[in-house]
Amino acid sequence: MKIQFDDPVFEAWTQRFLFTMPERGCEIGEIKTTAARIPEGNRDAWYQEWTATADRLSAEAEACWARSARVSARDLYMRASTYYRTSYPLLYGSPTDPRVKAGYAREAEAFARAAALFDPPIAPVQGRDRSSSAPTATTRRSRSCIMATQWQRNGAAITSSSSTGPARAGC
Repeated sequence: MKIQFDDPVFEAWTQRFLFTMPERGCEIGEIKTTAARIPEGNRDAWYQEWTATADRLSAEAEACWARSARVSARDLYMRASTYYRTSYPLLYGSPTDPRVKAGYAREAEAFARAAALFDPPIAPVQGRDRSSSAPTATTRRSRSCIMATQWQRNGAAITSSSSTGPARAGC
């Protein structure tokens, strides 16, 4: 199912959003409207337009939070996090484009704001890899399941990273 682009890389990244729909990480209308503003193959416009959409949703989330509309604010922050997360991968390269770091920082901030609005809130988790002394974001849930973990809710591990998509409890 084609959404917008003939370029297979742009189309694949556009379709990637659909994996976040069950967790309310995106809305198809936002995807189609934003993608329509991006010229085929233009990586700068890709970053600019997804960031603009995420910025708009973050501002709406702030307004909802100010009105004590917690669920609406949480959902808007979740979608903003998704769109920030997808704004920067097409800019990967050497040297590192500063927009990659900025996009990641905005993604993390939006997710943290959403996490705080869950009931109960999702809290950050620190961990260590047993095979080294380096901090890690991995926890062993069972012998057969190892899961990247950055957040925790009611003791259950939840992931949020560029490679795994939005928050998911369990494994």
